Amino acid sequence: MSKITLKQLAEIVDGQWITPPSNLNDTASYFALYGDEVRRNIGPENVFFAMSQEHWRKGTGNTGVYASTFKDNHARIHTIQQFLKVAIVEHRVENVTVPQLLVSNSYDALQKLVTTTANQYAGKTVAVTGSVGKSTTKRLVAYLLSQIGPTTSTIGNHNSRTSVKLQAISHNQAMFNVLEIAGMALNYQEPGCNVGGVSGLLHLDLAILTQVDAGQKGWSAKKTADVKTRLAANLKPDCAFLVNGEIENLTETTDFIKRYTNNIITYGRTPNCDYFGEVTPDGHLEIRHKHEQLVSLMVRGFDDGLITDMIGALAAYDILGGVISEEVADLFDRFCAHTTTRKISRLEVGGHHVTIIDDTHNAELLSIKNFIDFAQHYVTGSNEKKLYIEGRVINLRNISYRTHHEVVQLLNNAGFDKYYLYGPEMDWVVPSVDKSVYGGYCTTPRQMARMIGKELNQDLVIFIKADSRANSIGQVRATLEKQLAYDTGLGSDFAMTGEQQTNKAYIRLGVGRLLVILQVLRRIGQGRLKLSDQITITNGMLKDHSINKVGLKLNERYTIYELITLAITVSAPDVILNLAEYLYGGNHQAFVGLQAYAKKISLSDDTVNNITGRQTRKAQRTYLSDLEKIGHEFLKLPNEVFSLLSAQRTMFGGKIYQKKITVI
Repeated sequence: MSKITLKQLAEIVDGQWITPPSNLNDTASYFALYGDEVRRNIGPENVFFAMSQEHWRKGTGNTGVYASTFKDNHARIHTIQQFLKVAIVEHRVENVTVPQLLVSNSYDALQKLVTTTANQYAGKTVAVTGSVGKSTTKRLVAYLLSQIGPTTSTIGNHNSRTSVKLQAISHNQAMFNVLEIAGMALNYQEPGCNVGGVSGLLHLDLAILTQVDAGQKGWSAKKTADVKTRLAANLKPDCAFLVNGEIENLTETTDFIKRYTNNIITYGRTPNCDYFGEVTPDGHLEIRHKHEQLVSLMVRGFDDGLITDMIGALAAYDILGGVISEEVADLFDRFCAHTTTRKISRLEVGGHHVTIIDDTHNAELLSIKNFIDFAQHYVTGSNEKKLYIEGRVINLRNISYRTHHEVVQLLNNAGFDKYYLYGPEMDWVVPSVDKSVYGGYCTTPRQMARMIGKELNQDLVIFIKADSRANSIGQVRATLEKQLAYDTGLGSDFAMTGEQQTNKAYIRLGVGRLLVILQVLRRIGQGRLKLSDQITITNGMLKDHSINKVGLKLNERYTIYELITLAITVSAPDVILNLAEYLYGGNHQAFVGLQAYAKKISLSDDTVNNITGRQTRKAQRTYLSDLEKIGHEFLKLPNEVFSLLSAQRTMFGGKIYQKKITVI
């Protein structure tokens, strides 16, 4: 089938054009609901579904911790419209140029589009599921298949039922479409399909199961196997189900698969697997199929999980007709060397080397076991300590204590210099810790940074593992990067008063907010601004999720008095940014102007790296001497203008704001 035209798109979803495209015969290739599903490297080629939270919740069936992970995304169109061909909307979005197709329910529109077009795809569809290894295996399979012909695949780990539907129609008529599917996306009944959840909408050419273990929702390994093998519910006749032969309950798992097919092919590092991989003493992975060697790859330094995923990906490639040439093997080997969901940071703190290995991409018991094993075997020098931070696995329900207790027992015997527990549910298992190696329990990244800072008497390697969706553990690495040097140095000695002040003490905030307020008040004193003057809000800060915003609405008008009183009373980034852009004529001009003014009054170099004064990727430092200089400039204001600084509270949008700081 040829690609769907925009005219056909409107007919299928029963939509009405608010703003029609210039060419209704133009085609739609890629579809997105979440911002990071929008492909930004292809130009304005994405079709974006904008919908209310109510329709999203009803369509996705999301409950519990997932029920609030989405908010009405119509406003998002403002920030991504340069990448969009069409926006499917539930109401008109003002001040955008992208064509808008109006429907009553955007989730229903997506469903109509999937059921109408997904099975008309002429290429081959591969689907990957499993307790661990889904994302990596998907990436490896997609990379190999791209050596045969055009291939599309799931973006990141967007593997929910909704994201699977979006990827099912985002194939661009490529030769292959590789989908990653979560277990929960297989554990419901899709309308018109008896079993298999979202897999009931797909006609699969190959199903892949990477691993099985007890997991989310409190499922046992048996229940997990039952659900994940439903992937094969709509497998095409005679097509294979490729399954990891290292699964502990393999017999039980294959019995479940046989509900749908007897064409079961195994892969892994046990000799009875159809695709058997073995690592030689010199670090080569040799893969055989039915005793015939297919390829030899260098895997020295790779962890066991990645090696097994490589075997599975090469098996899939072979099954689908790929030829493992020397060139393909070499390219694949190099690609695997750079394939990891782990984020690694290296920094120097107080003369010591600190390495942070962050694996908070997601977590289930098997992936935690694999990561602990990886951390145990990670080679360190004689002057390096290993510290390990563990957070919870989400949605374990009635097996949460048992699972996390098992993790603690592993940590007790892992041989780390110290380990720490972090976040909800992990406090339940503190009584099981070995106090000789237990470092403590934390609930915030800042607390964690303080604990780690106490260990900085030698080089450190810090391992972090959990599901970042569960709590704030995903912020620990960034907090350590920013905080360790500050906590262990003189910076934290900052004091406003004291008999012996140090000129090395500083705070890690900038003075942008103070300078914006000062510049507004100076212009009022000079008669260049009036308190009754009105400002039109030009920056809604839609991408900024700060809890300190007061909620200024795009294109609304507010008086200088309203905004400057808010700016003085509360540290609201949206207020400061709009005042700055009004003063200087734009964001960049405001940034340059504030830096120039800081230089004019002889502030230190890193006081203005952000208009609002908040922490940024580029470090900011404000010394006591900087505040003294700014205070001197405030004292030059006329008395009647200076008196505005006495504001202690104000009301805005039906909410009372009380001043919490006394810098001004």
